[in-house]
Order: sequence, then structure tokens, then C-alpha cells
Amino acid sequence: MTWHGEVTSKLTNLSYGFRFGGEIYHNFLGSNDNASRFESTSLLLRDFVISSKIQDMNLGDASNQSFVLAKDSALGGTLLNINSLWFRNSSVGTNGYLAILATRE
Repeated sequence: MTWHGEVTSKLTNLSYGFRFGGEIYHNFLGSNDNASRFESTSLLLRDFVISSKIQDMNLGDASNQSFVLAKDSALGGTLLNINSLWFRNSSVGTNGYLAILATRE
């Protein structure tokens, strides 16, 4: 099974435990050296978990992504407007992936 398939399977299984909170939101994206985001329109998420795979990732807003999320680690929180979260590679040319699991507000 590919990494992509394994993550999809694990997120699907894990999402059953989140159903009490609302509709499930899950996504994962590869990164590059330019700042990117999961969504371009406003979307409030509750009880979110973001994990980094393959490489360290920098998180932040549109102008500054200085918070480092180390590879194979996770960050969680209670409320997030996902279109305000930007990410990029920590090291130029070393692409990674971010995965997110949450419930929609």
C-alpha cells in the first residue's frame, strides 16, 4: 500500500470516532517551496489534528510561515479557520506532506 493509501485508510477509520461533532473534514497535501493552504475560502474546523510526514513543515499565515512542525509529529487544537493556515517546506527542495483531520463547524 502506498503512503497515500495508508493515510487515507487510517483517516477513514479514525474519522468514525469524530462523528459526534459534525461532518468530518480530512485532507492531505504535498508541499513545495512556495506557501500553500488547504482551502482558499473560509472554513471553520473544530477539534483538528494536523500531522507532518516525510519532511519538517513550516506553518503560519500568508506572509510568515515560521512555526516548524517536525516530520512525523502532530499539532492539535479546538478551532481553526483552515483558509488562514499556510504551509511550506522547511528546507528548500525537500517536499513533505501535511494531513488534517477535523470536524466542520
